[in-house]
Order: sequence, then C-alpha cells, then structure tokens
Amino acid sequence: MRKGRATNGNRNATEPNISTSPTVERLAVSVGEFTEMFGLSKVSGYRLVKAGRVPVIDFNGRLVIPMRWIREQVENAKPRGGNTEA
Repeated sequence: MRKGRATNGNRNATEPNISTSPTVERLAVSVGEFTEMFGLSKVSGYRLVKAGRVPVIDFNGRLVIPMRWIREQVENAKPRGGNTEA
C-alpha cells in the first residue's frame, strides 16, 4: 500500500460524505428518487415532468425535483375516501 492513501478506498477520507451527513438537508432529488418515494415507475415520473405536473430544475444536465415542492404537495394533499385520519 502506498503512503498517504486512506485504507478504506476513499481517496480523501478527511472530507465528509455529504449524502449520509445527518446535518445536511437535501434540497432536491432526482426523478428516480422521486418515483421511489411515491411508488411510481421511472417512466411515470418522467411523463409527469414532461406534462409539467412536476417542476424540475436542470442542474448541469441532471433533472432534479425540489424537496420544497414535494413537501408542499404532501402537506396540502386532500385525503381520498376511507380513513381520513393520518
């Protein structure tokens, strides 16, 4: 093993892993992550984006959906039939 390299395979072990850091709140998710959250297929997610029903930000060629919008949709959702208590 060469000197100066981290033993866990991470090239720079001193930098935090942002994706798992509990103090960093994600501002947006990919279309794939969005579809997983709501039990949709990726095709359905991209159809919603194309139809303009889900807002996206083109972040350097990657489409992401703002978490603020997702939270608003969930908070403002009206119950449909059955049990109306959360």
